[in-house]
Amino acid sequence: MLIKEIDGNVAILKLNRPKQANALNKELFLLLKEELDLLKWDDDIRVVIIAGSEGKAFCAGIDLKERAQKDKDEMLRERETVIRPFYIALGGISQTDNCFFEWPSFWGGGGVSPYL
Repeated sequence: MLIKEIDGNVAILKLNRPKQANALNKELFLLLKEELDLLKWDDDIRVVIIAGSEGKAFCAGIDLKERAQKDKDEMLRERETVIRPFYIALGGISQTDNCFFEWPSFWGGGGVSPYL
């Protein structure tokens, strides 16, 4: 679901859900947050790249099929306990100045405003 590659001072996190156009589901949000929390303290890493592993989509945004199975309260709870913490972790890594990914797919499709 998430492939981590280290090449010198560069960490590459590859979304690996090609059949779902790399859509972000709960498990992938949690894995990304976990990796970002680890990379935050790795002084050897200077650049973080978030990319798609294969297929034509980098990231379709949030997994709408997974979301459709949840009621409103569950979606709101997940937004606060899973999705928002991911974006906070993303903004908290010291490599943020050198973190590359396609913003519209994460912000717009992830259900969270870029202005946290």
